[in-house]
Amino acid sequence: MGGRGFKIYDRRNERVAALNYERIKIENQDIEHKCIGMKKEMDDMKKERDDSVLTSGLMITDMENRIRNLEADVMAKERIILEKNEETNILWGKIKALEDKEKEPTCKAMNNKVQKKKKRPNKKRKRARAQEIKNGMINEIKIGVIGDNEKDRLDKYLAEKSRDITFYDVPAYWSDREIFANLNDNVGLVKYMRSKRCHKYKTVRATLHFSKEYEKIYKEGGVNVSLTRNNRQFFIRMFDSRLTYREVKDKFRWQAIKRLETDIQSDDVQVIKEFVKGYNAFFGKIIRVKGMRFIIVYFNKESQLMSAINESTKKYDIGHGLWIKKQDDFIDDNGDLQEINGRLNNWNKTSRSSGSRMDWEQQSGMCTHAGPSRTNKQWR
Repeated sequence: MGGRGFKIYDRRNERVAALNYERIKIENQDIEHKCIGMKKEMDDMKKERDDSVLTSGLMITDMENRIRNLEADVMAKERIILEKNEETNILWGKIKALEDKEKEPTCKAMNNKVQKKKKRPNKKRKRARAQEIKNGMINEIKIGVIGDNEKDRLDKYLAEKSRDITFYDVPAYWSDREIFANLNDNVGLVKYMRSKRCHKYKTVRATLHFSKEYEKIYKEGGVNVSLTRNNRQFFIRMFDSRLTYREVKDKFRWQAIKRLETDIQSDDVQVIKEFVKGYNAFFGKIIRVKGMRFIIVYFNKESQLMSAINESTKKYDIGHGLWIKKQDDFIDDNGDLQEINGRLNNWNKTSRSSGSRMDWEQQSGMCTHAGPSRTNKQWR
């Protein structure tokens, strides 16, 4: 009995031991699977880390290449700017040399005259210097390659399309360099300019990009250009250079003139503004003949001209208001409004083909010695 009981107990122990073994085996397998999983995760993390290091290295290399390329571009642009500045300096040097060459004979002639005659007042000396430049002499100025700064200005502030424009009523004593700089600073970017002197004025033809403000004025049919020299304002006229003489003449067909009394002390600019605004004109200018001042105002229509004449008779005494002025009328030495005679008309016809008629047309009051003529209007 006792031996049988031991056998039963041994079989039970073997069964428990077998179950414990199976349980431990299963637990070991689970632990082994977890270790494999952890190892795989560590391998993945290591791979991700290696990939990240590789990506960072590539990004750093790419950034270094970009920085090198940018530095190369900056150096190239700086070199181009230096070259453009050098070209511009050379161009301005040539312009100054040409102007000095023009002024040299004038200075010599003035020195000879000073030795022979007494020193004249400043205004007369200025006129004498202007006379040294012969009538009809043509001078040209052409700008070189447009630099990056000018291109930025062209894109931002200037009209895209360049225009061929002729300017009238430019004082003859202005140097070409002054005219070029004034137009370039106030009207637009001048690419090419040529000037021709005619008595007291210069005719200037320029190829330029208008500023956006002047482009708008030009498209609306405006002709006024305001320039400033030595703190004094000047008004000049502008036209499309392709216009014929008749087209320009028709635009300024309706004119009125008034002699300014000596008690009117306002400067020219103020007088022009008052008359243009007060009589609904589109342009006005002051002329001087033998120390007398006259204002000429221009109208778009005959009805506007007649309305201005009527308004003038209400404001001024008879003979002191606006007078109708024909295009070929002029002021003589006595300050009287004269009508051109047949001899001068014949001269105009022969000179029209050479283009001098257009230049002469801007010189109001410059025909005082053209020949005998009858009195048309007399100022009272």
